[in-house]
Amino acid sequence: MIDEVSLLLAPAIDGASGTPALFDVDGADGDSMGARLRLSRTACKPLADGTVWLRYRVAPAG
Repeated sequence: MIDEVSLLLAPAIDGASGTPALFDVDGADGDSMGARLRLSRTACKPLADGTVWLRYRVAPAG
């Protein structure tokens, strides 16, 4: 079970096609509610190099 997601968003672009997404779910299609979770942002901190640190709480299912 995951209760928090912590991301570092860097000012860069990776244009490679065919690479997996950050949160791929095997067997889930785009319309599957089972593959979706709600996130609530708990922190947003800009860093000196232009990176942004984002923290989210995962909302309970249901």
